[in-house]
Amino acid sequence: MTDLKILYRNEDFVVVDKPVDIAINAWDDEKHPVTVASILKGIIPECADPSVKYNFRFVHRLDFSTSGTLCIALNKKAASDLTKSFESRHIDKTYIALLMGRLDKEVTVEKPIGQHRRKPHKMVPNTDPNCVEQTVRDAKTQFTPVRYGFFLDTPVTKVQIKLFTGRRHQIRVHALTLGHPIFGDYTYTGAEEHARMYLHAKKLRIPYRGDTVEVESPIDFDLDTVLEVYS
Repeated sequence: MTDLKILYRNEDFVVVDKPVDIAINAWDDEKHPVTVASILKGIIPECADPSVKYNFRFVHRLDFSTSGTLCIALNKKAASDLTKSFESRHIDKTYIALLMGRLDKEVTVEKPIGQHRRKPHKMVPNTDPNCVEQTVRDAKTQFTPVRYGFFLDTPVTKVQIKLFTGRRHQIRVHALTLGHPIFGDYTYTGAEEHARMYLHAKKLRIPYRGDTVEVESPIDFDLDTVLEVYS
C-alpha cells in the first residue's frame, strides 16, 4: 500500500501529504487500483461516507504527477464552506518546483489557459491556435527564485510558487510559457522521463473558525541533497 501521511486533522477536514504519481480518485480500478480515496478508506474508515462518490469529499485537486498538501472535507457543511473558500481564493496555496534553466527574478504570469483541441489531456495558453475557446479561464501564477543548481547535469532553479487561481495544469503551462518548464514534466516537454515531476504542493493556509490553520509538507527538494549547488 502506498504511504499516505496525515499532516492535520480536525472534525471538519483532513490534510494529507499526497504521494507523487497517484490519482485522487478514479472510475477505472484496473488503471488506478490505488488512489488517495482508497488509501484514506483504509486508514480512516470511520470518516468514509458511502453516500458520496469515492467515499470522500475532495474540495480541490492535485494532478496525478503532483505531490503535496491535499485537503479533504469530512462532512457536507465543511465541504461546502471549503469549496467556497478555495473558489473565492481565501485559501493560500504555496508550491515549490524545480524549473529547467535559470529564472533570474521573480515573475508573475497572468495568462488565460484552456484545453488543447487535439490533445485534451493538455492545457495551453489562450493565444495558442489549438486552444478551445469555450474552455478558457483566467489564470495567474507568481514564481519566486529561491536557489540555483544543477540536477543531472541540467541547470535548474528552485522556485516558490503562489497560485492566485487554481486551473488545471496552471503552474505547468505558465512555467512553460516562461521558457522554464518543470523538471521531469514529460507531458509538456516530451523530454526523457525521470523518477518524478518536480512540482510539490508545499503549504496550505486555511481560514477556520476565526483563526488560520497552516499546514506544511516536510518535503522540500532540498538543494544540498538533490542538487550540486552553484551561485
